[in-house]
Amino acid sequence: MKTIVKPLCAIVMGASVLTGCGNDASYSKIKKSGTLVVGMQANYAPFSYYKDGKLTGYDVDVARLVAKKLGLKVKFRTMDNDRLVTELDDGKIDMTGNQQVISYKKLDANTEVPYYFSKPYKYSRMVVITRKSNTTIKHFDDQRNQKVAMSRGDFFEDSVLADGGDIVDQKDFDACMKAVENKKAVDTMNDLLAFQYYMKKHPQANLKGSVLSARLFPLTFMIKGTDQTLATKIDKAVKSLQDAGTLSDLSMKYFYQDISKEK
Repeated sequence: MKTIVKPLCAIVMGASVLTGCGNDASYSKIKKSGTLVVGMQANYAPFSYYKDGKLTGYDVDVARLVAKKLGLKVKFRTMDNDRLVTELDDGKIDMTGNQQVISYKKLDANTEVPYYFSKPYKYSRMVVITRKSNTTIKHFDDQRNQKVAMSRGDFFEDSVLADGGDIVDQKDFDACMKAVENKKAVDTMNDLLAFQYYMKKHPQANLKGSVLSARLFPLTFMIKGTDQTLATKIDKAVKSLQDAGTLSDLSMKYFYQDISKEK
């Protein structure tokens, strides 16, 4: 897991945690443009992926609904996982989804970069994925000193490195699956729902879920720490969509279960 760095300031809104401080410098600009720019991975089904040339998925649909609540159009910028935070920091996107877990990235010993994290719009478990023949990975600790397939910038990257693991860098989720299956890596860690979706699409894949997290992870939208007004409005929009049952309905469409609530 990523090391939790003490936030510079914190705002608690309902069940969510908005962390960050500073003056809002962008919402008026976004409102004037009429467009919310959202960063997503291009190949992370069923959350964000291309189908018949159109970006779709649960995260994509939630972002569209949030933008509509804000009275904005939405523009998606797709990229590799390791670019999402960089693009947010550089102001090229206004927010990002795709498995953002509340944490604080640290640039160097003297600089903390705070982010706002919205109310969670989905909950899921993490799974360690190995080849079917693997009998050694039975607990998360068994990954120590192993080759782990992962995209740079992944939430678990620091944890793997801290345990002496060797990250086998891959472009996206599908590439991680293939790296494990082709014995380039011993395992990979990722979202259980993404793995289940992958296995439905690739039932012959020589893969299995070897370890499942006991806890559900709350997954949120992440907004730059200077954009307090935007973060507050996104948070309220997510809550409104949950209260109306819209996210529950969307969950049933993609997963045949409600992942929008903690159970």
